Amino acid sequence: IGRINGSGHIGYIQYIYENGRLPNFDVRTKWQFYHPPLHHAIAAGFVKLQTRFGASLYDAMMGVRWLTVMYSSVAMFVFYKLLRLLGFEGLSLYVPFALIAFHPTFIILAGSINNDCLAVTLAVTAIYFAVRWYKKRGWGDIICLGLAIGLAMMTKLSFWYLAPATAL
Repeated sequence: IGRINGSGHIGYIQYIYENGRLPNFDVRTKWQFYHPPLHHAIAAGFVKLQTRFGASLYDAMMGVRWLTVMYSSVAMFVFYKLLRLLGFEGLSLYVPFALIAFHPTFIILAGSINNDCLAVTLAVTAIYFAVRWYKKRGWGDIICLGLAIGLAMMTKLSFWYLAPATAL
């Protein structure tokens, strides 16, 4: 995760928070600065909001975890909607939803400061819109699918795999 006035995810968030822009240097020289900026820019805005209301920089950085809790909660909601879209009801709905809702990965991601939780949430959202498009064939679903994939890639480059998978 890193530390304040250092590198890592916290350093990346702090850089955007203090400078109001992306790094203008070779990002390979600072650990974790190579990541796409979406989560870090959102977190920097959240840190700025918290410090405006009187939080210390340290407390505001630790408060970024509230964002990841929200991302994790949104992922649960979207997964529930996906199960409903696929026609799951009763026990066949509750069992897979409980497996995801209580899976340790989402608990760990919800308490982290890095970009993984937002990327997973956007990936689940992309899957939801891919299935919805397959069932309804609407332009709105294609646009939302493209946005979800694009935003996931702006959060973590490894989520490029969503594009060819949905294309097939």
